[in-house]
Amino acid sequence: MKYRKLRIAFSAVCGILCLLLVALWVRSYWWMETATMPISTNRIISIGSFAGTLGVGTGTRNDKVPLNVVRRPADEQWDLIRRTNFPIPSPLWGGARTFRGGLAISLPYWLLVAVLTVATASISWLPWRFSLRTLLIATTVVAVGLGVAIYAAGN
Repeated sequence: MKYRKLRIAFSAVCGILCLLLVALWVRSYWWMETATMPISTNRIISIGSFAGTLGVGTGTRNDKVPLNVVRRPADEQWDLIRRTNFPIPSPLWGGARTFRGGLAISLPYWLLVAVLTVATASISWLPWRFSLRTLLIATTVVAVGLGVAIYAAGN
C-alpha cells in the first residue's frame, strides 16, 4: 500500500472540512450571512447562508458597491421575510427561484455534507499516480487563487 499515510491524512482533512460545514449549517439557523460581488458592469453574484440552506444567485446590479457583506441575526431576517412575503427555500430540498432579473439556487446543507463526505472519502482511495512536480503546480494554482480572492476582497 503505497501512500497509505497520505491517503489517511487526506481523509482526515476532508472529515475536518465536513465538520466545519456542519458548524456553518448549525450557524445558519442563528445568523443570515450574504456576500455580494459584481461580475460585470450590470450583473452581480451573491452567496448566502440562511435557515439550513446555502444559496448562490445572480441578478442585476443596482449600486456601485464593489463587495457587500451582510450579516444579521436570523430573527431580523425572518421578520423581513414575513413583511415582504419573500419566498424562502425549503431547508429540506432547497430549490431555485427567479428574482430581480436573476436566478437563485439553494441547496440544503445536509445534501452538501453528504455529497462532500462520500466524494472526498472515496476519491482519496483511487489509485492515482502523480509526481512532485504535479503537486507543486497544484499548490501554486491554489495559492494564486487564494491571492486573487484576497485581493478582490480588499478592493
